[in-house]
Amino acid sequence: MKAKPLAVGAAFGIGWGVFAGCVFAAMRAHLLPAPLEVSLPFAIGLISAYLPVVIALGVETLLGRSSPSLAEVMGMTVACGMTMGMAGACKKR
Repeated sequence: MKAKPLAVGAAFGIGWGVFAGCVFAAMRAHLLPAPLEVSLPFAIGLISAYLPVVIALGVETLLGRSSPSLAEVMGMTVACGMTMGMAGACKKR
């Protein structure tokens, strides 16, 4: 595996994690609606946008932290986005 696809995947994954954190923060501040409050296509878009947040909260729960701070969730979100981006870059062609 070459390093360039991994680096590109990691960079896009970090961007996805940052975007997911922004979407989650906007939903938490009631600036964006929850997925259950909108039509199905928009709900699917919202869920796919903040998927790294959901995975980060799952990881925090598996680690035994039942109520992590917002900063911890955002940090884990960026890390999960980066990991998912790298995993997407590693698929065989």
